[in-house]
Amino acid sequence: MLAYALFIIMLLVFILSFYILGKEWYAPYTLYCIPFLLITIIGANNQKLWGFEVNVETFLAFSLNIIMFLIGCMFCKAIKRKSRSLLIQKQEISIKNRKLIVLFMLSLFAFLYYYYILRSWGASHGMNIMESINYVMMMAKFNTGVETIHKPILFKLLILYIEILPYVLSYWIARCVLLKEEVSLKWLAACFVSCLACLFLNGSRGPLLESFAGLGISFGIVYYQKKRKKIFSFKMIVPIIVGISLLIIAFFAILPYMGRSQTADTLIDSIYQYIGSQIHNFNYWTSGTVTQSSGFFANTFSALYDDFNTFLGIDFSGFNKSVALFFVNSSTGHGMGNVFTCLFSYYADAGLFGIILFAFISGYISEKAFLNIKNETKLIDISFPIYLYIAINLLFSFFGSRFFANIITIKFVVKIIFIVLIYMYTTNSRISRRYFKY
Repeated sequence: MLAYALFIIMLLVFILSFYILGKEWYAPYTLYCIPFLLITIIGANNQKLWGFEVNVETFLAFSLNIIMFLIGCMFCKAIKRKSRSLLIQKQEISIKNRKLIVLFMLSLFAFLYYYYILRSWGASHGMNIMESINYVMMMAKFNTGVETIHKPILFKLLILYIEILPYVLSYWIARCVLLKEEVSLKWLAACFVSCLACLFLNGSRGPLLESFAGLGISFGIVYYQKKRKKIFSFKMIVPIIVGISLLIIAFFAILPYMGRSQTADTLIDSIYQYIGSQIHNFNYWTSGTVTQSSGFFANTFSALYDDFNTFLGIDFSGFNKSVALFFVNSSTGHGMGNVFTCLFSYYADAGLFGIILFAFISGYISEKAFLNIKNETKLIDISFPIYLYIAINLLFSFFGSRFFANIITIKFVVKIIFIVLIYMYTTNSRISRRYFKY
């Protein structure tokens, strides 16, 4: 019963906030809450199948998460009352093809460089390219393996460039298609695809999915700017549904090419491992003995501490993180995967207080980023790709601690610098304060 009560409470709070905050599907409050509502109802409907019942701690954690995130959004909007509606402004600034070709060549170079590193390392260790890709993924996610693949500093910077470029391109592609901006769609698409090819070599499908999600959100916002409609027309909805269906098929189809295989017995179990198992896994974890992390929020800020070590040589290895189970099986024998939502890190660091604190902070910061793009929406707008990057990390917070792992980091600062440099190079513009409002 608690599972359904949890879903009803979350749904009512979200609907109320949705109408208060502006009824926008591409806003933080929608992108963050809808996935949590989805995994909650799936978990509630499968309690008998998976042999579990939602405990009080899980009930409080999930409900407080949604409530405090929405309070953070509303608090930010209350402070910044003067934000205007999204305003369409087509700029008389063209991006020359030769500039886009340079971006494409740089992305292609990153792909070939990465491929060479993986191929060479794999050959020296008796692995083919697919096994090397899987090795990289396992090292990054679970710190498995006996040897780290050496990555030069130039390569690491190229990867940061590749990770942020799709968010700049998504905005430009949306404006090119819907607003007929003077930008070559052919070369924008070539740059986008070359980024996807490079991200593929990381062995994780998440960044690929995130890039397409960023493209969808960009089209949603620019479409509203043009039509003053928050929902796509029926003529656009049909190809969107087809596109999403193809993405889902591709999501599972590309796994063997990354040197991996499905751990679930059936297709429905495979889907539930990514969308639905989270509430079971979190519940399973909190039903046992929860080991709290040591140090100052060691789980939530683990990526920031890693950056301190990488860029500044400051070692935080003395901070002990609470480690999630590598893989969870239900009491009825179903493979449940290893996703616990962002709440795992918050709860491991400070219990329910951690959820209250970090849900509020992420809601406040993301709403502030969203309000900034309402004040300025031009072709040259630093705020848009920044919001897009934040929005994507919110959208996938039901997987893990994406927001603090990717936003509150030194790497994110480097990515912002790349955004500025890309804009300065492609438009010959001097980035003034009016293009950057953070």
